[in-house]
Amino acid sequence: MKDHTKAFLKSLWQQADFLCSHLQSARMGVPNNQMIAELTGLVIVCPAFPEFHDSAVWRETGLRLLNEQALAQIHPDGVNKEQAMGYLRFVAELLLMVVAYSRRGALPNNPDLEHALEGMLDYVCRSLSPMGTVPMWGDSASGRALGLGK
Repeated sequence: MKDHTKAFLKSLWQQADFLCSHLQSARMGVPNNQMIAELTGLVIVCPAFPEFHDSAVWRETGLRLLNEQALAQIHPDGVNKEQAMGYLRFVAELLLMVVAYSRRGALPNNPDLEHALEGMLDYVCRSLSPMGTVPMWGDSASGRALGLGK
């Protein structure tokens, strides 16, 4: 294995290990999109690098807390409780990655996350203008989890 590959894998393992020990959900009581982003990162590193010793612990911790946060942060109609279309899009992109890994068999099936994502996507569809745009209400967010269309 080349030195740069070893350095990359070591860095990735250190970041995932640090993240699992310093999750925002454990430090702060305010649910927000950053919590979902941290948890998504923790979850998706596991199927990508299952050889990491702590991968199973990271996956279980991440999925359990991600389910809790999805229930806490997303209304049944699909609107996120941060009340901002930019954050809704960001969180939907994050959940889409987890659901995609689940549907490919790399993560356990997660009906609660699928239901939350479906509600969010339905809400976006219901919010579309005739021009195909959505209103940008609430706080603005430029964060992206996926680079679709770029």
